[in-house]
Amino acid sequence: MDTNEIVTHVVSQAAIARCLNSALKQNSTLQITPTGAESTKAFHSSILRVEEEKNQLVLHQLLPGNWQEFIQPTDSVDITCHIEQGTLTFSGSLSPLDDTEDSLYSRLSFPQQLYRKQMRSSFRVSVMKCRSQSVLHLEDETELLGSCRDLSMSGARFFIPKIDTQLTEGQEIEDCRVHIADILDLSCKAKICHVEKTSENSVLSGISFQDLEPAQLNALQSAISRLERLNIAN
Repeated sequence: MDTNEIVTHVVSQAAIARCLNSALKQNSTLQITPTGAESTKAFHSSILRVEEEKNQLVLHQLLPGNWQEFIQPTDSVDITCHIEQGTLTFSGSLSPLDDTEDSLYSRLSFPQQLYRKQMRSSFRVSVMKCRSQSVLHLEDETELLGSCRDLSMSGARFFIPKIDTQLTEGQEIEDCRVHIADILDLSCKAKICHVEKTSENSVLSGISFQDLEPAQLNALQSAISRLERLNIAN
């Protein structure tokens, strides 16, 4: 495995459903290949519905349309799907959704496990299940208080509910602090890389950490691993 990659083995059915629903919302393309096939034949589709209660995914029409010549309902297939949170891989079985001739839709068995792979530098993990606090100290001594929404090795996303000053992309922050209860305390320089207004006086701000020391990088890596385990478990 590439040391710049993080591979997460997901077995929680709730977590698997969240991954698949992300693929649905993002209209991500599924690449489907027969397991162990010597040919490089690949088919493509996308998710129409996630039907966890029926233990299946309903897919849009597979292309090329002659997939049933290569894949039988008893065959295993491998699926690869790219979403914003990484690359998903899992296996399953594929069959037409109904018995009508030239059925446009197909069913894919709901996976019992999947793997999610993401580059270490861009790997984001949600902080929403934890108590957190973010602090930005600006040059004019203004202090902006908020919370941390997600975290990566290179930065974070802060929600700032009350803001009377202007944040701009590229703005440098001399003192940026992130506290996640029982998981992380970090203080460093930062740069504003994205600002999204969510209401008249609140924003979501993307923060890029600057000049992190090895000990801080180690603390971040540990925090991300703990948060990921927490999110998968719940």
